[in-house]
Amino acid sequence: MQKDIIYIDAEDDITTIIGKIKKSKGTLIALVPPKRVGPIHGAVNLRLIARAASQSKKRVVLVTSDQPLALLASSAGIPTAKNLQSKPELAKLDVLDVDDGSDVIDGSSLPDNRIDTKKTEDDEKAEGQEDDPLAEKPKEVKVERKKQPEKETPKKIEPKVPNFSKFRKKFILIGAGVLSLIVFAVWAIWFAPSATIVIKAKTEKTEVMSKLRLVKGSTNGMADAVQAMDTQEKKTYSVDFDGSGSKNVGEKARGMVTITNEKTSSITLTTDAVLKSSSGNSYRLTKSITVPAGTVSCTTIFSCSPSTGKVTGVTIEAVNPGASYNGASGTMTISGLSNIGVKITSETSGGTDKKVKIVTSSDINSAKESLKKKMSDDSDQIKSRLLSSFDSSKYIVINESFSESTGDMSSQPALDGELSDGVKAKMTTEVTRTVWAVSKDNLGEYLSKKLLPNDNNSRKVYDNGVSSVVFSDFAGGDNKTVSVSATGQVGPSIDEKLIKEQSKNKHYGEIQSSLESIQGVQDVDVKFWPFWVSKAPNSVDKIKIEYSVDGK
Repeated sequence: MQKDIIYIDAEDDITTIIGKIKKSKGTLIALVPPKRVGPIHGAVNLRLIARAASQSKKRVVLVTSDQPLALLASSAGIPTAKNLQSKPELAKLDVLDVDDGSDVIDGSSLPDNRIDTKKTEDDEKAEGQEDDPLAEKPKEVKVERKKQPEKETPKKIEPKVPNFSKFRKKFILIGAGVLSLIVFAVWAIWFAPSATIVIKAKTEKTEVMSKLRLVKGSTNGMADAVQAMDTQEKKTYSVDFDGSGSKNVGEKARGMVTITNEKTSSITLTTDAVLKSSSGNSYRLTKSITVPAGTVSCTTIFSCSPSTGKVTGVTIEAVNPGASYNGASGTMTISGLSNIGVKITSETSGGTDKKVKIVTSSDINSAKESLKKKMSDDSDQIKSRLLSSFDSSKYIVINESFSESTGDMSSQPALDGELSDGVKAKMTTEVTRTVWAVSKDNLGEYLSKKLLPNDNNSRKVYDNGVSSVVFSDFAGGDNKTVSVSATGQVGPSIDEKLIKEQSKNKHYGEIQSSLESIQGVQDVDVKFWPFWVSKAPNSVDKIKIEYSVDGK
């Protein structure tokens, strides 16, 4: 622990002293006051010093042999030592009355019985801090005082007045409790009791196999049809891809030619005609032309001179762009035509080269495969979401009805399309996924009719098999169909009104023996409610009939 010594001048005020404490680098500070009376001789100032030291996490010891000052320091929780080599001590006084209104106290003039050693909260905190290394815990110096007997003041005996408001509250609470008990007793005896009779009927399993039409909306008058609905989810997929091809998109070279016709008939040349230069480059006409036939002029029968038909100033253009098509001169030939002459009158020029990236068929096929992979990875998750989207209490999902409809895959740009620098092509398509489900109630009604095709009052459907139905052979298209198979249970019809009448106001054993004698009843169980009820109510409205089936 680092120590420091601060000498206090008589001219220092309390602010200066506290500033010196806070600026000190030591955690244990010895304060040496002047011999003359100064600011440190005030009780309020000593407490301010103790508080400042505590906030700065420092310990302060006052070095003085002045007993009154030591007592004041003790009241502030500051230990004192007679010199720098002495062990610090903290005087503990029973009573220390200090006039806090006075900033300066002459300790020599204070009588012993006027010293107050009661500690403030800050004082106790200061004492509880880590002991300083100057000494162990300061020794306590006790100063006894004489206690004067206190005069007892005679107590006045006042008469007790009854609290009628409190009595009234108790009476109301007791009354409310009694009333609640009465209401509960009436409810428990007359209204609460009920009975549930569970009858296990003698049934036989019956299978149903049929092909159903799935119809949105009403099925009235329709044979082998059940209400159904579908849910869909549409999602757009896309993948980015790069173009691997290239092409020249520069300017095409142009020139001028004269075309002659030595034939006796005219000939029409279209823009499809290919003109070959001597270097092997191909050119085409910019527009269709007709070359007139050649003629023969005779002065005599033995003196004739032929003349050719011709067209001048015909513009030709290179088949492809590029500078290699520039500079064509001389003559050209036209594939498949004889007696047709082509002479270049203005050599070809203006062809330039500019290479750009393009989309190839290989690029498109690869992008389609990537898109299919992306759709496939997503399919199971979407299928699960669609299957679980139906309310299971109202619909039965046809799992195999899940279908995917994929739209056309389109590339932007298309085949041979140009790609700018830093721009990728995109393959896009839309997928529609669909799942069908049938109405549980509507299917149950259908199966019940199949189990009892004839309206026979002597037989009853105990289980229509809708809970274990199996679908197969789902067919889509405009007319949705599905094959269904189910196993129901059919048994004798039991008169529930008769059972309720026979069970009124009877105990468990009486009800069981009475009902098991009824034709078609295999076993009987009775459940009473609440737990204290031991027999069926006297009202048939509070008796409920339920049925149990083997395997259910």
